Amino acid sequence: MTSVFQYCGSSKYLKADDFPAPRQVTLNRFALESVEGRNNSPPEEKIIAYFAEMQKGMVLNKTNGGVVARMLATDVWEEWQTKIAQTPLSLEIFSEMKSNGENGLSVRPAATPPQPAADAGGPPTMDPAMAQQFAAFQQFLASQNPPQ
Repeated sequence: MTSVFQYCGSSKYLKADDFPAPRQVTLNRFALESVEGRNNSPPEEKIIAYFAEMQKGMVLNKTNGGVVARMLATDVWEEWQTKIAQTPLSLEIFSEMKSNGENGLSVRPAATPPQPAADAGGPPTMDPAMAQQFAAFQQFLASQNPPQ
């Protein structure tokens, strides 16, 4: 069944209701944008992640920004665009219950790396440091979700 709130209002950014099931996406750019605060708080500058498969962007909170920073091996967000231009970065976005009782968006490394574009002529290349980070994240995920 679909919640009536899914049809009430629209949002410039992705929200938990947009993800009834996890979805793999490919980061394609980042932007710093002024985002309206909740409960009449003033707008704040936030990092917005945009994906090849969607028009709307995702406001990165500290936790999700930390996941991206670890995957890209830098917490300097201005370097992120260069890194994803060199090596496509695939994430899985999913909705989960947060500590405040509301659903929110979370990200994690995708189980499979991004596939090469049809005209790329071969598998994507990944620099050794990025490959090591990706392997470490896959190992971490496997330890968190052991096969049953």
